[in-house]
Parts: sequence; structure tokens; C-alpha cells
Amino acid sequence: MARANLPGLTKVRFFAALWVISFHQSNLWEGSKSAFADLCSIGYVSVTVFFVLSGFILGYNYLDTPYSNQKFWVARAARILPVYWLALAVDLPTAILSASKRGIHFFPGCFAAPLLLQSWIPSSSLLWNPPGWSLSTEAFFYLAFPFLAPQLAALFRKYPLPTLVLLWLAGAVPSIAYAFLHPEGAINQWSMTFWISVVKFNPLVRLPEFGLGVCLGTAYLDGWRVPRPRICLAVCCLATIGLAVILHPMPYPSLHDGLLAPIFGLMILAIASIKSSSTGSILDLLGEASYSLYILMTPTAAAVHAFFIFIHANPISTAASIVTAVVGISISILSLKLAEIPARSWVRNRLSFAPRREVFAGS
Repeated sequence: MARANLPGLTKVRFFAALWVISFHQSNLWEGSKSAFADLCSIGYVSVTVFFVLSGFILGYNYLDTPYSNQKFWVARAARILPVYWLALAVDLPTAILSASKRGIHFFPGCFAAPLLLQSWIPSSSLLWNPPGWSLSTEAFFYLAFPFLAPQLAALFRKYPLPTLVLLWLAGAVPSIAYAFLHPEGAINQWSMTFWISVVKFNPLVRLPEFGLGVCLGTAYLDGWRVPRPRICLAVCCLATIGLAVILHPMPYPSLHDGLLAPIFGLMILAIASIKSSSTGSILDLLGEASYSLYILMTPTAAAVHAFFIFIHANPISTAASIVTAVVGISISILSLKLAEIPARSWVRNRLSFAPRREVFAGS
């Protein structure tokens, strides 16, 4: 039997994707002292939103109900692979050119990306369509979910608070420890040394964030609800902005991994606690298209950049960023309608099974 839809969580994905994009445009805010600039400069933490949300949604949909591991994995592959491979194909010229400019060999390291293995290989994590590293990490979460989630749910039900705290610490400590120990000297958000790549991208390092989401999904199944969820949601949003300002001076990459996961988890639980059945709004559409927006943004930004150079305009400007956002959102909606949904249906139909109705949120 299908579980109730949680339409509010679909919208979260769009705002999380925008936050990542704002980080990629952070050169526009460099030197600014505003809270908005500080918030944009840590947009990389919204990947934690995706990981926690993914764990929550999968836990909510699949825990405490029988399902086939094979059908689960096929459903996940149908969800991410068609547009993921499309993004790789579109980004191929940009990736080869970028590697050449940086003096990096594109081959043979590029072969990890089509197989969703790049996040395990530090030198290849961002080699081809950089946002794809998070899908590589998610692929490991999907592979592990049928074996890990029931055990984690049982542990959470027995020791709820200690489990959440331990998962939070396990997710946050590696990046904090790296930031303060400086094992590879001075770095910044664009550094790609071996150990910083492991801390930022390795699936085992990021697994606690997903596990936290699974536990919160378990809590929701068990009847946990946030009282006055709209007020809680507003407080979480304000707390995120406040912490962005307060923690912004901390050494990079203190914030990169799971430090803010409890706030994001509470935010997700609060949104799920809001009683709403409304769907079909523009935000729902944008939320559904957010995966395409996220994974296609690199080639989209490269194309807009080239166009601005072609017309002799500044490619690093507010105007260019606005055009990139508008074009990216438009392409993501087209991708959803013309590629993502048809390809997903084709894969599932070819493998002859009708998947359960899932809450459309999370990767």
C-alpha cells in the first residue's frame, strides 16, 4: 500500500539545488560582507540536505514493508542514470578542455564517472561533470540501503538520541579534524589534494549523513512529528543563515560535511509534519526538475560563459549568473519532461515491474 505523499519535501530539493548553484557563482560575492554572501559561500553544505533527505525518503518508503532488493535497485537506477549519462555526454567537450587547460590527463581517469565510481577515486572525483560525484556517493548509499537501513532503524528505535548524536559526530568530525590539523597545508574550496578529496567525496565518510536521514525517516514512520512545524521551519532557516555568518570564518572545510545535518534533519522533519496535500504548483515542478538542474548545471554554465565571451560581454557578472540560472531552470524542466520521466518509465517497463508509488523527493 502506498504511503502518504509529502509534497513539501519536493520543494526542498529545488532550494537546495539553487544553494549549490549560488556557491558555484560565489566569485560574484567575493569580498562582500553581507549575510547573503556568507550564505552563498557555503552553498556546498546543501549536498548534506540531499543526503539527509535521500535517507529520510528511502526510509519512509521502504522500511517496515516488504520489497525486492532487485526492484529497489532498478528503481534507483531508473531514477538517476538516464539524465546522469545525458549530463556526461553533454559535458564531455567541456571536461576534456578543462582537463587540458589544467594539465590533467582526462584518460583513463574519466572511465570511473560513467560507472558511478569517481567519488572513490580522489583524482577522478571532479574530472567529468563535477556535481556527479554526489551521485556516485548516492549510488553507494542505494547499494547499501537494503542491508544497512533495517539494522540502523532497529538501533535507532532502541537508542534514539545516542544513535542520532553518534551519526552526527561521525559525519562532522572528519572535515572538522582535517580543517584544524592541516595535513596537506593551506587549502581552499577548490583544492583537490588527496586527503581533502577523501574527506569531501568518499562515500564512507558521507554515509553518516544518509544514515541520519534513514533514522529520521524511521522516526516519522513511528509517529514523530514536530509541534508547530512552520515555526520550527522558520527557526531552522534563520539558524542556518545565522550560522553561515557566525561560522563563515572557520577554517575550510569545517562546514563541508555533516556539521549542519541536525538542523537540516529537523527542517526536513518539520516540513514532513506540515499537513498539506497540495501539489501541482510551480514549486512542485521545479522540485521535480531539480535533479536535472543540479546535474546539468555545469555544461549549462559553460555554454552561457562561452556565449558571453562570443558577444564580448563579461562572463563573470550578475547578468551572466541570472542568464545561467534562467537557462538552467528552463533546460531542467525540458529535461524532466522530455528525458527524465520517459527514460525512467522505459527502464521500469523494460524490466517488467510496476514500482510502488514513491514520494518524489530526494535523489
